[in-house]
Amino acid sequence: MQEKKRIYYAWYMVLFGFLVMALAYASLASCQGIFIKPVTEELGIERATFSGVTIIVSVGLIIGSTFMGKLFGKYSLKKVMGTRCTIVCAYLAGFGLSSHIWQFYILGSIMGIAFSFLSENFYY
Repeated sequence: MQEKKRIYYAWYMVLFGFLVMALAYASLASCQGIFIKPVTEELGIERATFSGVTIIVSVGLIIGSTFMGKLFGKYSLKKVMGTRCTIVCAYLAGFGLSSHIWQFYILGSIMGIAFSFLSENFYY
């Protein structure tokens, strides 16, 4: 009789990692466009000024990515991801409470650093 071949377990982890990275990044990159017009009208600022938040988040991602390997070497994956996920959710909620552009910039910089641990951690 011929045995039925099973899919190697690691491929499930690759698929899970891909889904986490895709969904996490899509929520960050795709959803900002929905809020540009209402936020800029409410705060009385230009759209280019508000779009600077995306640049600041990206710089935070770059900075956070440089420290990621060391954290995953020291602490468990569950602790790092759980902590960073909580931080990202708190900062997304903070965006809803912001009333000045400088608040968006500060929240975006810290959230970008925390977000780097969610979107790129499966490479290490």
